[in-house]
Amino acid sequence: MANQYLVEIHDYITSKIDSAQKEKKIAVQKKDPAQINNLDGQLDELGALRRFLKKNYDLPTQSYY
Repeated sequence: MANQYLVEIHDYITSKIDSAQKEKKIAVQKKDPAQINNLDGQLDELGALRRFLKKNYDLPTQSYY
């Protein structure tokens, strides 16, 4: 996979992580456990996706995030 695509994919994942973290802060303030659990699941999945990319596709000489 070309570097440019990996950078774009990591940027997309980072934006989704940032968005979920912001929404989670709001859910914590509202004390909404269902939304908190949902967002925790999203963050876990995004983290797993990032680890998969790092293990299988990222170049060892390049830092993507």
